[in-house]
Amino acid sequence: MPFCATEGTNDELYKQLDRAMAEAAKAKREAFEEWNCRQEAEKKAIDAIRRVMKGLEESLAKEKEAFEMTKNQLDELKMLLDNALKVNEELLTNQESEPLTANQRDFLSEFSFSEITEAINSFDPSLKIEEGEYGSTYKGFLFNIPVTIKLLSQGSSSQYHQEVQTASKLRHPNLVNLIGVCTEAWTLIYEYLPSGSLEDRLCCTGNAAPLSWQTRLHICMEICAAVIFLHYHGGIAHGHLKAGNILLDTNFRSKLIKSGLSCEPTAGERTFASDVYSFGLIILQLLTGKLTLNLIEMVTASFVLENLKGILDPTAGQWPFEQARVLAHMALRCCDINPSNQPDLKSEVWPVLEQMQILGEGSSSNWSDPEEPSQPPPYFICPISQEIMQDPQVAADGFTYEAEAIRDWFTSDHDTSPMTNLQLPNLGLVPNQTLRSAIQDWLQDHGTLNSMSCSQ
Repeated sequence: MPFCATEGTNDELYKQLDRAMAEAAKAKREAFEEWNCRQEAEKKAIDAIRRVMKGLEESLAKEKEAFEMTKNQLDELKMLLDNALKVNEELLTNQESEPLTANQRDFLSEFSFSEITEAINSFDPSLKIEEGEYGSTYKGFLFNIPVTIKLLSQGSSSQYHQEVQTASKLRHPNLVNLIGVCTEAWTLIYEYLPSGSLEDRLCCTGNAAPLSWQTRLHICMEICAAVIFLHYHGGIAHGHLKAGNILLDTNFRSKLIKSGLSCEPTAGERTFASDVYSFGLIILQLLTGKLTLNLIEMVTASFVLENLKGILDPTAGQWPFEQARVLAHMALRCCDINPSNQPDLKSEVWPVLEQMQILGEGSSSNWSDPEEPSQPPPYFICPISQEIMQDPQVAADGFTYEAEAIRDWFTSDHDTSPMTNLQLPNLGLVPNQTLRSAIQDWLQDHGTLNSMSCSQ
C-alpha cells in the first residue's frame, strides 16, 4: 500500500513538471515572439527616422539652393541698381555738356525716355531684335511708325557720341539712316527696314520669296555705291561688311548698317582691302545663294571645270550667263588676299556693274557715278507727285512722301496708303530729317535748290 501511494505521488510530480516545462517553453516562445516584434518595430522606427531625416536633408538642401538663388538675384539687382545710378550720374554730367549741335538738330529728332519706353512697350521681350555687346536693339513704334531702337549699355557713351557725329557727316541713300536720339539715356533711333537682312533673304528665312537676279544686281550696285562713298568721302572702312548687315526695305532697296563706323581704317582687320574682299564675297553669295565657308574655292573650281552654270542659284531666275561669268570673275579678284591684286571699286568695279545694269535692263543706271549721281536717286522722289521732295515726311505705312502731297491725299478723304492701298492705323507724319538733308546736299552739289521732276 505504501508503495502504491508513492507511485501515485511520483506521477503527479511528473505531470506538474511537464506542465511547468510546457509553460516555460510557451513563455519562452512568447518572449521570443515579443522580442521579434520589438526588433521589427525598432527597425521600422529606425527606417521611419531615416526617411524623415532624408526628407529634412532634402528640404534643407532645396531651401539652401533657393536661398543662394535669391541671394544671387539680389546681388544682380544690386549691381544693376548701382550701374543704373552710375549711368544716371554720367547722363546728368554729360547731358548739358554734350547736347546735339545745331547741325545735328537739322536732321535728328530728339525723343524723351518716356517716349522710348512707350515705343517698345516697356521693354517688351517680344520686340527685342538682339542683345549685343553694346546694348539691346528693339523694334519700336513712334507715333505708330516702325523704327529700330538701340539702347546702349553702360560705358557706351563714347559710342553714342561717335554714332551721332558719324551720322552728321555720312548720309547716303544706301546707309541705314539715324533718324533720332534720346539724350536722357544713350539711345539711337534708326529707320526700320521691314524686309529683313540679305542673309535672311538668301536663306529664305520664314519662307520668304527668293530674290530675282535683277534685284541681286541692284543690290550689288547699291552696296558698291555705299562702300565707295565710305572710302572716298568718309575716309572710313566699314569693317563689318556681310550679308547680315545689309538690310532691305519694302522695295528690296538695300542699305548698309553703319553702326560703329567712327573708326578710321588701320593695319588691323578694318581696312579698305578687307571691305573689298567682303564685297567680293557678297557678290558670290548673291550669285550662288550660298553662305558656305568654302564659297571662294567652289566658284574657283567651277571656272576650272567650266561649270559656272551648275553653281548659280536657280531660284534667282535665268542669269544672263556672260554677265554672271564676268561678275563671278570680278568677285574672285575682289577676294584676292593680296590687296595689290584687288580691283579698285570706283574705277574698275563700278563701271562694270553700271554696264551690266544697262545691258540687263535696257535702261540707263540711276547713277553715272556712284558718288555723284547725275539723276536723283529714286529715294528722293515722292511716290505721289513724282518730284524730288523738299519736305519729306514718313507716314504710318513706313513710306516717305512730300509733305504737301501726302496731306492733300489725306484731305481728299483718303485714309489708306498711297503705296499699298491698305488702311493706315493713323494719319500722323514724322519729318524725315536725314533724307531732307541728303536731298539738300544733292541739290547743292548739282547747282540748284529747286524741286526737280523725275519719273521713276
